[in-house]
Amino acid sequence: MANLLWVPATIAASVFQVGRNALQRGVMADSGPWGATLVRFLFGLPFSIAFVGIALLLVPHADPHWVAAFWLSAIAGAASQVLATAALLTAMHRAGFAVGTALQQSSLPLAALLGLVIYHDQLSAIGWLWGWRSPPPGSRR
Repeated sequence: MANLLWVPATIAASVFQVGRNALQRGVMADSGPWGATLVRFLFGLPFSIAFVGIALLLVPHADPHWVAAFWLSAIAGAASQVLATAALLTAMHRAGFAVGTALQQSSLPLAALLGLVIYHDQLSAIGWLWGWRSPPPGSRR
């Protein structure tokens, strides 16, 4: 029997995500989209650093390769996240919470399309419907 722990975890994560977005929208009234965005990411930064430290302690033979290409990718990803969050909060402010949330949820299909065009990723029909990546032939999930 498959482990279905991911179902309640996914439901809880989506509830928390909507709640976080609602709280951020409230912060935006006082500080604007950039202030609310910075609050989110600066709050999370110490946790990220702590999780990396814990992971390195738990896996003593880990050899992370933090070369220039890694930092370039990390900075580009972080900047994209900050810009996307500011855009989301602005959309929520101008068009409403439901519109902003709908736009945010369109990120998975858009990422799948970009992966198809840029990296030639292959998704199964179920993958396109649910965002799951099809396993390589002969592998077990």
